[in-house]
Amino acid sequence: MTVIIGLIIQMFIIQPLLYTMLTRKNPFIFMKGLIQVWLTALVTSSSAATLPVTIQCCEQNLNIDKRISRFVLPVGATVNMNGAALYEAVSAIFVAQLVGWELNAARLLVVGLTATFGSIGAAAVPSAGVVTLVIVLNALGLGTQHMAMFIAVDWFIDRVRTSVNVIGDAYAAGVVQHYCTKVLEQMDGDGSKTGSSDTVTHTSTEKTDEDRNDGTITASNSGQEDSSEGDLFIFTSTIKQNN
Repeated sequence: MTVIIGLIIQMFIIQPLLYTMLTRKNPFIFMKGLIQVWLTALVTSSSAATLPVTIQCCEQNLNIDKRISRFVLPVGATVNMNGAALYEAVSAIFVAQLVGWELNAARLLVVGLTATFGSIGAAAVPSAGVVTLVIVLNALGLGTQHMAMFIAVDWFIDRVRTSVNVIGDAYAAGVVQHYCTKVLEQMDGDGSKTGSSDTVTHTSTEKTDEDRNDGTITASNSGQEDSSEGDLFIFTSTIKQNN
């Protein structure tokens, strides 16, 4: 239950608050365009399987540039597992309290670091968090004898933490879009100017080639006319001499 509450707070309070602080925009309007993403994540329990839907919703519903969505979202689906990190940390603390361990600052630091790096290395497939949870528990020295209770409920928790992961990916793409809009517009402007200059250069080259061809044809015609006049003069002179 603690994990579910933490994931809900992460998805509906912390992530929207960070998005608002960074972009000064309404996060719930942004989240409205991600309803299909959220439903797909609940059904598939996989960030990788949800990725095509996430890209489609970000580009069509939220008007995020393709260059941003098709770079940020695949990277996020691979390394942004904040829901899994929260799940692993809370689960490890729960097991420690269950066996009567006192968690000092050093042990909490171990939990935080192993949960963070373990979630980054986790695959974007269903129930990958259970595998990385074993790493966290072993790093803390708790062993894996309590894993059965997590496996029994992971089918439901996995869907919630996947939703947190994919919504976080979309928020990251929205933040990058906010800060890179001017840069992208400048790149588009430079590209259009370069295309126009190439067109002008190509047209000028064609005109120069046409002028050269016209000059060659004119010179050839002039040479033919001069040759005809010379032949006519020689023919006339020959007739006069014979007479």
